[in-house]
Amino acid sequence: MVAVSETLNIVWIFSVAGLAVMYTQSEKHREPIMNHFLFGIRRQLRGLLIPLLLLSATDLLAEEPQTSPVPDAYVARALFTTNIVDREPVDQVVSVGEDQNSIYFFTDLRNLQGRVVTHRWEFEGQFMGEVKFHVDGPRWRVFSKKTLNPDVVGKWTVLVLDESGWPLHASIFMQGAPTE
Repeated sequence: MVAVSETLNIVWIFSVAGLAVMYTQSEKHREPIMNHFLFGIRRQLRGLLIPLLLLSATDLLAEEPQTSPVPDAYVARALFTTNIVDREPVDQVVSVGEDQNSIYFFTDLRNLQGRVVTHRWEFEGQFMGEVKFHVDGPRWRVFSKKTLNPDVVGKWTVLVLDESGWPLHASIFMQGAPTE
């Protein structure tokens, strides 16, 4: 934006990058200042245009978001439990005390026959182990067990992954008393 004050002979120039104020004492200096200003704006826009074009091209070349190779596959139930009897959980827990020495993670899988599913165990974001299962039917119940150290307090996460590594489900439980 350019504003010219005839009474004070001041040219105010507002550029995209900031504010520049230029003073002139006579009419003959206004045109060179304006030309210099417009050249600077063109240079700034050219400098901005190239990175914008590169960003647009990068977006166009980006891969399609990954999807599961089995789109109708899902986890019907997923929960932590203190025990499994007849392939079913006996209870559901979201936290355990220091007296609990093991925990089970149960999943009821659907439409994953012929595939491999993994329970990936993490403690406070660190990989702790994984158990792989071969799914042999359209409904398949599996579970994995983790032995707990009673001196540890924190968050456990189990990710249920299909054979491509695509996450089908994630569950969290807390071990030990939360610290205040």
